Amino acid sequence: MTLFELEQTLPNGFHDAHIQSFSVNYVTREATITLDVLVGVPDGKTEFEREAYRTCLLKLTGVEYFVIDPPDPTYAYAKPGTLWIDAGPLESAKLNSKVKLPSLQSKNSFAYLFFVQDWNSSLYVAATDASLEWQSEPFMPND
Repeated sequence: MTLFELEQTLPNGFHDAHIQSFSVNYVTREATITLDVLVGVPDGKTEFEREAYRTCLLKLTGVEYFVIDPPDPTYAYAKPGTLWIDAGPLESAKLNSKVKLPSLQSKNSFAYLFFVQDWNSSLYVAATDASLEWQSEPFMPND
């Protein structure tokens, strides 16, 4: 499954998600991203139904690249906390990358970006498969 296909299974995709951590294993060509995903729906009757998040582990296999743009120096990028993101397929994005991204090497690969609002820059990934494992029940975020 691609990240775009996986995103379609979530009520809000990766919109307003928050990355807690990520790791990349270049030997096995795998990456994991722990993030809090907005699972609330706009027409929910209660605040919980509208604003709930759920922690998940996003697994990428067949990783071709995992590129991190440097943060915009005018942003408070060193502040501790999760990274507030939006995301989407690389093909539909207006690229402002500070690095030249390589072409995909496998016809089965997909490219995707996570725009980090807190940094005004992006993370770029290319892989052959994506899966998601829920790590928590829905919860209300701490403000």
